[in-house]
Amino acid sequence: MLRYATRELERRRRLPHRVLHASLMRSQTFGHSLPHRWCRHAATSQTAVAVRHDGGQQPRTGDSRDANSGLSSPRVDGLGASRTGRQGQWHLASQYRRAPATRTESTHEDKDELRADHSETYTDKPVANLPNAAQDKAGNGPWSAFSSRTRPVEGSAHMKHMTPSTLLRKVLGGEVDAYFWRTEVSKARSLRLPIVLLQMLIRKEEAQLRDGSALLELLPSDPEWDRIVDLVSRTGHNTKDLDDYLHILEGKTDDERCERLLERDAPGPMFLFTFLLRPSSNITKVTTLDALIGSCHRYYDGTKKRTSSAELRPRASMSNESLNLSQDKFGLVMRLLTRHCLRLEPRLIVKLANVAARYIEKIATYPDDPRKLFLIQCEVFNSALRMFRPQPEVQSIQRLLPNAYFWEAQRTLLAMSACLDKPLLVDGGGFRAIRDVLAGQAKNHTEVHSSARHAATWPPYLQPGDGMDEKADPEDNWSRAVSAGMLMQEAGFAKEEQDDALDILQGMTIDGTPTIQQRALMGKGRHVGVWEASIRATRNAQEAWERFQTPPKPGSKPGTAQYAAMFEKLVLREADSSSRILPGDKALNFPTYQEANLAEFERARLRPPSVAQLYQHMRLNGVRPQDSCLRILVANAESLDTAHRYLRDSTAKGRVIRSLLADEPDPQLLKMVPMSLFAAYIQACSRMEGRRGGRQMMRAIRLAGLRLDCERSRWAPYIWGLILKNLSQHRRALRVSLSEQVDMFLHVMERMEKSHGIALSTFIQFTKCIRKATRRELARLVTDLELAESAKRNPLRLLYDSQTSSSAAAEEQCRSPGAAGSQTSGPEARAPLSLLSMAAGRMKSLFGRLVEQERESQGILQVHNMAPLDQMASRTDPVRSEHAYEYMLSLAFVGEFDEMARTLHWLIEEWAQPDVVHAMNELDEPPAYADFFDTLCAFRLLAEPMLEEAVVESLRHAVAAPRLGWAWPDDEAVAAHAEMQGDESIATLTDVLERTRYWQRADRGLEV
Repeated sequence: MLRYATRELERRRRLPHRVLHASLMRSQTFGHSLPHRWCRHAATSQTAVAVRHDGGQQPRTGDSRDANSGLSSPRVDGLGASRTGRQGQWHLASQYRRAPATRTESTHEDKDELRADHSETYTDKPVANLPNAAQDKAGNGPWSAFSSRTRPVEGSAHMKHMTPSTLLRKVLGGEVDAYFWRTEVSKARSLRLPIVLLQMLIRKEEAQLRDGSALLELLPSDPEWDRIVDLVSRTGHNTKDLDDYLHILEGKTDDERCERLLERDAPGPMFLFTFLLRPSSNITKVTTLDALIGSCHRYYDGTKKRTSSAELRPRASMSNESLNLSQDKFGLVMRLLTRHCLRLEPRLIVKLANVAARYIEKIATYPDDPRKLFLIQCEVFNSALRMFRPQPEVQSIQRLLPNAYFWEAQRTLLAMSACLDKPLLVDGGGFRAIRDVLAGQAKNHTEVHSSARHAATWPPYLQPGDGMDEKADPEDNWSRAVSAGMLMQEAGFAKEEQDDALDILQGMTIDGTPTIQQRALMGKGRHVGVWEASIRATRNAQEAWERFQTPPKPGSKPGTAQYAAMFEKLVLREADSSSRILPGDKALNFPTYQEANLAEFERARLRPPSVAQLYQHMRLNGVRPQDSCLRILVANAESLDTAHRYLRDSTAKGRVIRSLLADEPDPQLLKMVPMSLFAAYIQACSRMEGRRGGRQMMRAIRLAGLRLDCERSRWAPYIWGLILKNLSQHRRALRVSLSEQVDMFLHVMERMEKSHGIALSTFIQFTKCIRKATRRELARLVTDLELAESAKRNPLRLLYDSQTSSSAAAEEQCRSPGAAGSQTSGPEARAPLSLLSMAAGRMKSLFGRLVEQERESQGILQVHNMAPLDQMASRTDPVRSEHAYEYMLSLAFVGEFDEMARTLHWLIEEWAQPDVVHAMNELDEPPAYADFFDTLCAFRLLAEPMLEEAVVESLRHAVAAPRLGWAWPDDEAVAAHAEMQGDESIATLTDVLERTRYWQRADRGLEV
């Protein structure tokens, strides 16, 4: 009765604080302009949700168990975890505590599986009536075969403490100590299904060896094995199931194992599924990952209704544990699948969000207390919001992120919540995840309009452009992330320093003055302070220097984070004055043109220091470079000696520095170097010019091969891209011939393609390299084309003369040093023409592969309700205008004019899709990635004169079609485009093509 009276008293107590429902953020318009109205529902004691601004003790709500758990439970991350301990956070107190309070999210499946293999785990005791012969056969044990260096780090951990998928990873996951664990498994006598399967696999593999194996003696004998199989079969896994599981594990690659698992009509054991989805799994096919997402519901109990606890028999009192295990399995599966989506195809995150939404809806159908089920729904809902956002620690470095798909995934969850009878509640972590996604998106119309109105002074106050701007309220100019932060505060969640820093990066300081909105990738684990954010939220180094000298707290001393932000501003290149890019869209310095009336003394006072001066300032203040500060300094060092000085002055360990500086580094020691620092050092080596440039470039390639070829790293495309970019410098600086330079391009691309595949950014960089190498030879070709005899001796003319290329190519190849009968070999022995033709073929094949991969992905992704232009902007083939322009120019420089026509025809087809055309017609002007005027001008300037008139005419009609909305540029526009480019190589190529046509007409006896 006392408990009932206390409950009634708390029910009547009026709570002054309120919480925000997810339905307020579900609308499609939130991604464009955040609404400024919302409904707030008072929290009741029945939901055990309270918001406390004063940080005092929470009132006792519900029964004593709920109240105590709500007061004392620590802050725990992950699905199904609660949060407490800070002002303004609301607490989910529930008797459904599915995991120990000390559990935290982990990137390793052996730490976050939570024994998800519950139904497949058997006793670890020795099997009854089986002799303990394994110990007798082992002799001195497995440690006798291992030295102290080769013994596994986890050798002291017994197998009974390992989850099944961890045990599979130890034996089959390519671990360095795999043989030790194979020995341990062979000695085991257990009915655990993973051990039985591994013993079956070891028995089959070792029996195929000619000389046999010592492991066969450790395995159970035939009578023992028959008894083990018989006992395992009684637990629900018959002989056919065991054969199927063994067939899955026998797959040579993870893709093959996953495909074999998907072929089964019934789901396999949970541990088998989590093993295939382990973080180190090398799934390479998008179709396979999509199929795994589609089948993942079979591995958690999300479709089965749980029997009410009142209806359970005394022996079957596991209903709560059954639901807990279901949620743990769901959280584990979602985390593993999210990791692979972010690594392989981030756009599949929308499909994962649909799976999560259906699961959350299903929770409400369980026959249990609706209040408790609502709390569980809120926990899973907010954990999913935190999960479906960019995670820089997982994704490839400098890869184009489809932020619109992350927002669509979160919007799917918010829309699901709004459709429930009682909308779910967004907690502080959920709000921060939403703000992180919004901060990474491109500016919408409102934000673009605000950016264009910034004053040239600091602070960059917004200047009214018309009468509508005069009447607008200040909050109408807020960015979406800032507006979401205001809603978070209205919901009762106090802002922390990271929230204030994000507001600064998104256009507003703590006191409300404007800053320059930056497109920021915050992600989990990315913490930016207020001072650092104020330095970054500027237009150029001069404004950043002013912010650097104005700390938020007077007297504060800058640390490595502030110095790193300032160094980054100092090394950024200037933005092109003719570009449509707004300040904050890209990492560039944008001039403000406010120095016109300043005295020379005042200009000198405002001028930021050089990198060397700032570095001296930092060292005098006792700050040593580390982390991002060290990486920026090393990557942009003026010389390799300067980079070495930065390394020696840093806080990095001596052996890390020595492994980098060694001429012949040890591959094992090289692995100790953090990958980010390794990438910075590769950039410093590859940027070297002068007498040491060629040698350091070769050293950079050798270092990259040692560090990257032995492992699969998300840094690999970025590092090889750095090498590829700097390989395109003038061949004389590298002291190589044209043939050797092009051969190095092909060599690097081949290594990347074999080990890590080809990304769009790598493909575009490769096309630029081929174009740069070719254009430097055009000046000599123009001179030779002035005389017929000289032109015949220059093999590069065959790139552009299609009439004589087939016959003269063989003749030119015969004259080359590497012709048949020659004793020389290698790139220097091959003719430049053959290598350039090979490079052109590689460009075309890579383009076709990217198009085919994207077509395959589109077949999977087309079911998502994405905006057409967001789909086009997030594609991974060269369909965007900037990528298409680079590819078309490179094709022109290697004489692939027919391929230019085919590429333009493909672009027309892709952008003429009805939904894309409809979306484009609703815009006042096309976005930058959809503006193909420069591409059309380049085609007319370079390809049109070299193609047949019928081909050009068909393309002209396709471009001028009303449905597409493009305009075929006239001659004046083409001439203006050529003049505005300011690229002498394009003018030189135009001259070469004109002279080539002249000699073609002369050879045919036509009037010239």
